Amino acid sequence: MSFLEITQVVHLQLQKIEERIIKMINDKEETLKTAKFWLGTVKIDKIALKFFPENLKKAEYYNKAVKQNANALEYVPENYKTTEMCLDAVKKDYNMLQYVPEDYKTPEMLDEVTKQGRFFTETDG
Repeated sequence: MSFLEITQVVHLQLQKIEERIIKMINDKEETLKTAKFWLGTVKIDKIALKFFPENLKKAEYYNKAVKQNANALEYVPENYKTTEMCLDAVKKDYNMLQYVPEDYKTPEMLDEVTKQGRFFTETDG
């Protein structure tokens, strides 16, 4: 089996898992759709943010999620990101800079990245 074929099989399996997760969430009682449940889940794994129920897709909950798990910034919709949220995430993990919209990148944020030992070169863009 070629690398491409293996990649396609893995991708299909991941899609099936995601579909099962969504079905399980939708089938569960409303108590599983509470902020406490979802924020706790995001704390464990950032990808849970991808499955936030509609009633939690608000700035307040996205902010709380990123405060608990900086890596969740990857799954925050662009229209909910703020400079403050992005700065908090970058302070915890400089790798989150890649998920910060260009307009939100500040000198303070770049200073945080260098404090963490990551130095920019001309090729970093």
